[in-house]
Amino acid sequence: MFLILDDFATRGATLADIARAITRAWPAATVHALALAKNVYQDILVSMGYAEDDNERRLGKKVMIGGSARARFAIALRNLSEKPKAVVEALRSTRLPHDGREFLEFLEDRRNGQARERQRSSRQVLDSPAASDAWEQAERTIDACAKHGIRALAVGEPCFPERLAELQVDGPGRGVSLGGYCPVLYCKGAAESLNPERAAAIIGTREPTDFGRRQARAFGSRLAAEGVVIVSGLARGCDTEAHRGCVEANGAGVAVMAHGLDQVYPPENMNLAAAL
Repeated sequence: MFLILDDFATRGATLADIARAITRAWPAATVHALALAKNVYQDILVSMGYAEDDNERRLGKKVMIGGSARARFAIALRNLSEKPKAVVEALRSTRLPHDGREFLEFLEDRRNGQARERQRSSRQVLDSPAASDAWEQAERTIDACAKHGIRALAVGEPCFPERLAELQVDGPGRGVSLGGYCPVLYCKGAAESLNPERAAAIIGTREPTDFGRRQARAFGSRLAAEGVVIVSGLARGCDTEAHRGCVEANGAGVAVMAHGLDQVYPPENMNLAAAL
């Protein structure tokens, strides 16, 4: 199985290709071949270090498991102190670099384009070592994400929140008018919960009354039981109670954190974060 997948991944296989390969190898598995390809192959490929192309549903070149090439590209630009708006605009480029060499070529092409537009660029020329360091730092970040079970999502990826992606464009009620841009998100758990049909944010004081605690928990539980994704901040007080209600109802919840996901604050919510 691993040899078949590795061979097809090198050539850019589709789900149908893999299903046919399984059928030829094990004729008795014909009936279940397509289901097996759909349900199992992604987990195997991830363990092998492959990623799936979001647009063509083909297998791309090996990338680090903690994030896509798109996310790594965005992180590298941020390492160069690029403003979030510029990173979002770069992510919309038709050509995304997959390694350090392509990253340098991208920067050179963009710099030449800026120079042509302005005739004389006022920006200091970026030397190759700085760009290389930025790319290597991005790879280390992706590696650290994988180590901690964190996934880096960039604008343009299927799991990136659609509503947030819509705000990454200038215009009334968008972009800078809402406080800026967010080219990359870091998440743990089921990223599919970031694009729910229905969601409700439950937030409140960190020092609620007993009545407030009961209400926050009840809202979280009842809404989650109806299939509503509960969004809060994992802080003490109302946030905690809302998340607890969600977990008790076996619902889906999103905790928006103000710090790195390699830690949990407040520390007493460690088990609650793990349950989410």
